Amino acid sequence: MLRYYSKNLTLFFITFCVFLFSSCSFSESVPLRLSPTYSLVLKQNTLLKSRLDKASHTSRFALNEKAKKEIGDIAKDEMYISLEACIAFDTAAARDVSFSLEYANGEKKSALAFADDLKHSSAASVRLSLCSPVALLADELIVKGGEVKEFSVKVAHIGWQKDEESPLFAFGVNGGVADFSFARADFSKEEVQAIFPKAAKPYIALSMSDCNDFGDIAEQKRVRLSYGDTAISIRRAPNLNETKLYPQNFSAVYSELELRENAAMVRSVLLKSDAKLKDSEPITADPGVIIRWKKENWRREEYELFRWEQFPDVLLLDVKDYATLNQFFTRLAFFAEKRGYRGRLMSDEFIAKEHGYNAHDYSAQTLASFFDTAQKTAFALNSYELHLKTILLENGVIEESADGVKAVRGSLLAISQESPVYLRDRLLAHEGWHGIFFCDEEFRALCFTVYNTMDRKSRLFMREYWSLWASLNYDPADEVLMHNETMAYLLQQSLSEVPQYFIHLTSFKTVQKYLKPLADYVVETEGRGFYAAADRLRRFVYGKYGLSAGRISLISY
Repeated sequence: MLRYYSKNLTLFFITFCVFLFSSCSFSESVPLRLSPTYSLVLKQNTLLKSRLDKASHTSRFALNEKAKKEIGDIAKDEMYISLEACIAFDTAAARDVSFSLEYANGEKKSALAFADDLKHSSAASVRLSLCSPVALLADELIVKGGEVKEFSVKVAHIGWQKDEESPLFAFGVNGGVADFSFARADFSKEEVQAIFPKAAKPYIALSMSDCNDFGDIAEQKRVRLSYGDTAISIRRAPNLNETKLYPQNFSAVYSELELRENAAMVRSVLLKSDAKLKDSEPITADPGVIIRWKKENWRREEYELFRWEQFPDVLLLDVKDYATLNQFFTRLAFFAEKRGYRGRLMSDEFIAKEHGYNAHDYSAQTLASFFDTAQKTAFALNSYELHLKTILLENGVIEESADGVKAVRGSLLAISQESPVYLRDRLLAHEGWHGIFFCDEEFRALCFTVYNTMDRKSRLFMREYWSLWASLNYDPADEVLMHNETMAYLLQQSLSEVPQYFIHLTSFKTVQKYLKPLADYVVETEGRGFYAAADRLRRFVYGKYGLSAGRISLISY
């Protein structure tokens, strides 16, 4: 049995090549590849034997028992694999090209590309792929109408991929016909449900071409598509050409996907599976997907763990209620930010009666300091905090050694399902900006500049306002915290809402009692100081990330 152990062994990849020089000629060796860094070379005739019928332009390759065993051993944890043939064709010959799998019982499944489509293609070859059960591999691989250049065995996938040299059309077990319009993909068939059951965590991997001009803030370019009854919009942004869609959260898990706007921007649509994703591994998704993730699809009862697709160093914990959120983070909130408590580990009795926040954000440095302090003082953390430490260690946010706990990279955000939908959107936007602040030095530098150059009285009103409420109580001595929170309060809502948001804060009785001169100033100036600072931040985040004030997501549905 062949084994290859790797930290990244959630996928396997096996490739073997056969070059035809005559009716019965073989390459000197046939490589069987598990990864770019490992390969087992099998000598000629050990995997395949071929027959060529020149009259019918058909090549038949017998998959012998040794080959089946090699594939079965490596794919032993898989139900299905994809068998792919790369086929060169002659457009002048005007022949249809097909790839078929033939089984011992005589059953035959075929993938087909029509000659007329091939004639109008700029490609020199086409890749046709069929899913096959690992427990029942085909006896023969049959290529008709062209010359086979390469066979590949890959993780099961269905869909298509544009490629100027060799486009891919990947089908299920029953085959299909290549659609060179590249405008749709049918994932509604029963065979798709068998290959990608809901328990296997199916997802649609969608890749897009580079987009140097993604429009202005008012008219941002988007790829629009439908999946059954669900309309989906994907905003284009700099340096982000791949995204994942999770159909289990749509109106139908298995349906037809149709590209409706800017279809030419889409390079591939492939249905795959996250079945091997461990419970401790985060699900990679856009915040627009995360915020509407169905709780019934959580892997655990108390929370789900995500990774921000655009900023992969940012993790997000969505928990079931405020009580759970408090167990995870209240002690950490006081340790990290609250005036009079920073750097201190408060008792269980204290945190049981005190309020942290309704949402949270912490850098790797803060998280490491919290757990390092607990370790060095032998402070007994609760089970939720210890579990949080495990999550952070396993995902490379912090590391632990004989010297203590150290920061590695990234940050952690957290929100609760108990917050109503409108508030979850606002809280996730607020915390998301903090996540970007922690991972982008250029953005932090801008926040520092905006804070120090914004209208002085507007800035002072904000600082004093935070000090009025025990539920906030940010420590004004922490200048970095002041820069971070000022930015997040300015960007958590759309630009048009910024002045009214701060004007509304001035109406509170406590504010009128303790901050009346500053509150009057905000009203008299109609919140223009906040608007100007928010606009400066908004222009930067749109130009660099394709995001905007009040919106940290690129996907909506």
